[in-house]
Order: sequence, then C-alpha cells, then structure tokens
Amino acid sequence: MASPILPPISRLPVEIHCLIANQLEVKDQLALNLTNKFMNRLVTRIIYSDEVKHGTSRCLFFGAEAGNLNTLAHALQAGADVNKYGLPVIGFLSSSDLANIDMSTYKVHALTTEARVEDWTPSGTALNFAAQQGQYDAVVWLLEHGAHIDAPSFNLCPCKSMKSDPAALVRTCTYPILWPRWRALHLAICSQKPRIAKLLIDRGARLQLDNVVDKHHKALHSAASMGLISIIDCLAAKPDFDVNQRDAFGYTALHYAARLRPVDGRRGRILATDIKATINRLVLLGADLEARDQDKDHTPLLEACYGGNFAAALQLLERGARPEPERTLPNPRALRPLSFCAIPFRDFSVGQDDGPHILFEERGKTRTRLALIKALVEKGAVVDARFNMGHSTEQTVLIAAARLLGPEGVAALMDCGADINAQDGDGRTPICHACYRDVRAGAPPYRGWDVAVKALQEILRRGARLDIEDNLHNNPFDWAVRETEFWLPPILEASNENNVPQHMVKDALVLCASWGKTAYLKVLLEFKARTYGTTTNDLTECLRFIFDRNTKLHGHLQRQIFDIVMDFAEANGLRAAIESSESMLKRAFLAGNEELALAVIQRGVRVNEARFYGGQTFLHIACEFAMHHVVHELLELGAAVNVFDHCLNTPLRVAAASSYDDEIVPMLLKKGADPFLRPPAEMLAKHYDTEDERRAVQRSFTTAFEYTILEGYQETLDQILAHFSLPEIPAGSSESYIHMACRFPRTSMLETLLDKGADPDGGRDCKRPPIRDILRHIWEGPADIPDLAKTSLDVVKLLLVHRASPDPARDIFRKIVLYSGPNVNRVELCALIKRELEMTVGLSEDGSRCNITMAGGAVLSVDI
Repeated sequence: MASPILPPISRLPVEIHCLIANQLEVKDQLALNLTNKFMNRLVTRIIYSDEVKHGTSRCLFFGAEAGNLNTLAHALQAGADVNKYGLPVIGFLSSSDLANIDMSTYKVHALTTEARVEDWTPSGTALNFAAQQGQYDAVVWLLEHGAHIDAPSFNLCPCKSMKSDPAALVRTCTYPILWPRWRALHLAICSQKPRIAKLLIDRGARLQLDNVVDKHHKALHSAASMGLISIIDCLAAKPDFDVNQRDAFGYTALHYAARLRPVDGRRGRILATDIKATINRLVLLGADLEARDQDKDHTPLLEACYGGNFAAALQLLERGARPEPERTLPNPRALRPLSFCAIPFRDFSVGQDDGPHILFEERGKTRTRLALIKALVEKGAVVDARFNMGHSTEQTVLIAAARLLGPEGVAALMDCGADINAQDGDGRTPICHACYRDVRAGAPPYRGWDVAVKALQEILRRGARLDIEDNLHNNPFDWAVRETEFWLPPILEASNENNVPQHMVKDALVLCASWGKTAYLKVLLEFKARTYGTTTNDLTECLRFIFDRNTKLHGHLQRQIFDIVMDFAEANGLRAAIESSESMLKRAFLAGNEELALAVIQRGVRVNEARFYGGQTFLHIACEFAMHHVVHELLELGAAVNVFDHCLNTPLRVAAASSYDDEIVPMLLKKGADPFLRPPAEMLAKHYDTEDERRAVQRSFTTAFEYTILEGYQETLDQILAHFSLPEIPAGSSESYIHMACRFPRTSMLETLLDKGADPDGGRDCKRPPIRDILRHIWEGPADIPDLAKTSLDVVKLLLVHRASPDPARDIFRKIVLYSGPNVNRVELCALIKRELEMTVGLSEDGSRCNITMAGGAVLSVDI
C-alpha cells in the first residue's frame, strides 16, 4: 500500500517544526495543534513547557480544579512542580481578574508566616484546589505524584476560627483574613467533601488544620462546624481521639456544633436534622456539655443562645445541658441562656439591617423560641433573673422581650410566671419598654407596628399596671397621653380597672380637653364609661376649658372638643344633666368664640328667650361682635330682629354701630329689621317712671337709620336705602335726618339722601331750616378760619343745587352782599361765600333792591 502524501510542511524535520511552533503566539499554536495528530503531540508539549517555564503553571491548577488527569499529566511531564503555589482558575477569579494581576510582583503568602494586608489574593497548591472543588481522582493523583498533603493555602476559604465576636464562623467576609492558612483537609471539610476528607485523613494528613501553630484548630472543630458526622466518626476511630479538644480560644467541637445553622449555598447544604444528629453524636462520644471557653466563659448551650441558634440550644437542653450555668465571670448581671430568648433574630446576624425597623422572625423560628423558653424554665431557669443588656440595667427577660419581641414570646414568658410589673435599673416596667420601643424603630406606625401593639396588649391583658413610675417619675399612661399620637388607643383597648386607676383617667380627660387632643379625648371618654362610668362632672370639666376666655386652643379645636363631649353626652343619656344650650351659648359669646357659638346653635337654642344683662338677646351680642355666621344661624332659627334692649338698641342699630361686617346689616334687613323703629310707649313706661323722662327719651332717641347718618356709615346707609324708602319728615320738625347729614363734614351722605328725594329744607314748616343754620354758623363764627367756612359752604351749595329755598336765610345773604365794614377777615369771608356759592349780584331797575343769583339757579331779592 502506498504511503499517504504528506503536505510539504510535514516533510520538514522535527527540529524545524519545533522552531516554527516556538515562534508562534499561543492562539496560533493552538490552531497548529489541531491540524493533525503529529502536530498535536508536538505542539502540546511545547505549549505546556512554555506555560511551566515562562508562565504560572495555570495548566496544573486548572487540571486540579477541573479534575482533568490528562492536563495534570501534561503539566507534570512539562516539568510543573505539584507543590507550586498559584492562583485559582475556576473557583474564584474570572479571566479578567487573572489578567489584571501582575505575576512578576506576586508573592505566595501561604509560604510565609507574615502576610501583607494590601495583597491578599487567594492562593494555594494544586492539592488545595482539588480538595476544595471535590476532585477525588485529582487528589489521589496529586498525592501519588508527590503533592505535600499539609501544604497551607492563603485566603482560599473565608472561614475563621470561632472568636469572641458574635460573627464567629462567618462564611462571607469582605476583608483579608490573615490567618488561619487552611490546609487541604479543612478545605475538603468546609466544602462538604467527606470522601476527600477521609482520604486525606487516611493518607496521614495533620489534624491541625491551619498553618499557624498557636491556633490549634483541629479537624474535629471543622467537622463539627459543618455537621459532617462521617468525619467525626472517622476521627473518633483514632486511638488518641479527644472529643473535648480545644482550640486557642478554648472552644470545643460542641461549641462549634452549637453555632450550626441550616444553610443551602454553594459550599454545601446543612439541614436541621444534620445539626441535631451532630450534637447527639458529639454528646454520645463524651462531649462535655458544661465546657467553658476562655473568652466569654460560655458553655455550648450559652454559645448556641448567644448566636441565636435556638434549635441547637433546645437540642443541647434535651441532652442534659444546665439552663443556669455557673458563671465564673465577676459580672453577676451577665446574660443567661434565657436572656438571649428576648433578642430578635435579626440582631444575631452579621452587619446592620437595611433600616431602623424591628424585624420579627418567621413563624417556624418563633415556635422554636417558644419551645426553648418553656424548656429552660421547666428545667430550672430563673424567669425573673436580672441581667444587663445595652443601656438597660437590672432588666428581666420579660422587660427585654416587651421591647424587642412579638406577642408570642411575651405571652410565653408570662405563662412561665414572669413578673409583669418588674422594674429595671431605671424603674421601667415591661409595659414601659413596650411603649418606648418606637424610639428604636422610628415614629409609629412603623414596620412591625401591628406586632408591637399585640405584644403591648398581651401584657396589659395580664394585668400590667400603667401607673408605676420610673426613676424620673414618669409612668406609661401619662407618657402615652402627653407624648405620642398612636399608643393610647391600643392601650385603652386592652386595659381595664386593674391597669389604670380612675383618678388618672380623669386627669387625662382634663389634659386632653385643655390641650386639644381630640382623638384621645374620645377614646378616654369611651374607656371611662366602659370601665368606671362617666359622670356629668367629667363632661363639665371638659367643657370648662373650651369656654375659657384665656384658652390657647384654636377655635376649630374647641369646636371639635365640644362636639365630642356633646355627642358622648347624648349617646349616654347625660345631655339633660349638663348645662343648657342657652347657658353655653352665653359663655361662647363672652369668650368671643364664633366657631364654638355656631356649634352650640346648631344643636338647638331658644334664641328669643334667654337674655343677657341689659335685656340683650343673642342677636344683639352676635351683631355687636360682628359674628356673621352666628347672625345667619340665629336668623334662620327665627331670632326676633325688631326687639329693644334696655338701652333702646335694636340688633340693627348695634350692627350699624359695630360696622365690622358689611353682610350683617343686609341679613337683618332681609329678615324685616326696621331701621326707622322707635320704642313703643309701653316699653318706655316699663323702664321710665315719669312722663318727663319718657318725653326726654323720645326726643333724644335716634333710630338705626338716624344713628347711621350721625356716625357717617355710608355703606350702612346705602344698604338701608336699598331696602327702604326715605321716611317723611314730620311737619314743624327742628331736627331731622337732613339736619344730621348737614352736620357731617363729608357731603356724600347728604348727597345720597337728597338724591333719594329728601327735602333739602328740612321738611314742611321746618323751624330751623338747614341752610339758615349753616350760614348763620358761618357768619357768626370766627371769620379767620376759612377752611371751616369752606367745608360748610359745600353743604350749602349742595342744598341749593337740590332746590333748597334760600329765603329762610335772606337776612344773612343781605349782610353778606352789603357788608362794607373795616374788618379784613370779614371782607375775605364775604368774598369766599360769594365765590363758593357762585353768587352774582345785580340791582333792580329802581336801584332799591339787590337781585342775588346762586348755585342751582336759586334767586333771592333783598332790600338795599
């Protein structure tokens, strides 16, 4: 058979092939490697040789991690050292991480006893990697080819030996761990690879698992911390086995097992049954249940409770652990196993939670906690033993549970006989801590608020006192009333006469009424009615504060309190026993509180019966204080509008005098208020004894209409004239509303009256015509004050424009026209009058008379 024809490159000598391959990049070498079997055999040796000689022997570590024996064989054939230290390829670092490491400055920390914090890259031997990844065949191969079975690693495993902090045996860590430098046996145990661990033990691996000799961490400790019973049995078969061997901190294997938790992660899975079986096996092997560590003086039971591992603690208790271990520490108030039952599970975890809220455990964990509490007390734990925790001293388990746990844990402790009124070093009882728990969790209602309320109510239903004072003389009931906005309703819901005395409830009612705590006032009234019964004195005390003139409450708060008290009184049949609505309305008026007055009126008032001193009705007072809404309500209830008080004032006259609200007068007018009303003779006869007195009052009396003119209330006058016509001026009057308007400095009111048809002459047969009075006042007054004269002349001019007759002032006009005296001021006054009144003077044909023409076309003829 003819030999196959080889390509030209294959006909070259082997030396040329090697020379070519050595000149290529790795990717080109790999491409050449795939051409044929000859090239594969040749180039593979070159690739591995270059990696071993010039690289980091990653092929060796990759083969160990992947369990590829061919890769390991090629690496060994290329001259790789099976005990060389390097970086993990699969388990820890990505290709980008590997590319960023400067291998020229890389130091193998596992070979030195001193490690640098600034360079803590994971490293180890191929055996370390294979054991950690569970590659059994690779471990066997490496051991057969000279791998050092006890070679330490650096930072491959994040485990730490159990220390004095609550984060012992942390599985994840974000800072460099300078010790221990775990050997392959620990890596296999920690990764839950019992087959490899047994192999290493059988091959003679050292049972001290870390390279730092003074730490004394043994294989038994790691096996117990991972719940590997098969490894424990394997170690127990050795003649020098000691189940109570300790590490550098005095921890035994049972201490490590007491911290076991169910996990399901990338390093393996530990079930609750594994934890129970591990503890049982160690106890059967003779583990000391009362062994104490050297740091915290903890027994395994106390260590389990310290870590929040209540399932393990319950198992240890069942196996005979003492619930009250004898303490050798000098602090008599140190924490006990039962003390840790009052701590929530989230406080046992590493690091801080993501917020200020108290997180409550799952239902399954709660059942374990409750079972442990019951078992501890049944086996002799002192339920009211004192201990210090945080800033609180001399506290009991129930005190801590009231602050931190839910209702189930609190109820379990009280079922076991815990003192519900025990006081800590600050004098605070469990109910105090249950109320104050929001200081930690934020302002209620926070997350878990409903659970906190249930715990609080559970304590109250067992009879906890709310009146026990702490060292600062504060008690939970007063604190709930004064300081918070959420706690009092749930407190009262679960309370009765056994929790809070009656006098404190009365004081709280008064405080809520005086402070305007409307929400609390309602629940307090309901609680007192339910527990002690509510009396009229209680309601009267509440009402007293809202009717007080000096109260600092806003009007809307006073009204809310009034409505709450009155609704309660009506619902409980106490309305007739407290003061009448008329009396309360008087007090509301005296306090000047419109909103409160409205609240009283809306509940029904006899508006026309009750009177104030001086015969004033409610409508009088409402108009006096310009209470617009109150006036409206009183009018809707039928309040009389044309009624006089003892001072002969009607509500309309009072409203006109107040002049604070432009809407009150129109409301009164629409309801029939008479602005021209005068007191009847019967009323005058009732209040005045003699006829002279009655006549004097009649003469001096001014109606609401006249009072408006006298005081110059233009808007009120407009409102009256919008509803009524001007009254007729009585014949022979000497003082009419025109006279009153003429005396007012401004002419707007007079102009309004004249425009409405008022007689500018003061009525028929007027005894004192307005134009004559004004001109006489000007002429006979001081002539050196021209401004006063000008103001009065404006009134005269307005009367003349509206057709007032100048004839009544004929004598004065004659003096003005004919004056020729030496008084300069009088001459100037005459000129001013002529100018302002637009007077023109002319002589008659015979020259015996002066014809005077004035503003408005008025003409007057006087003798010369």
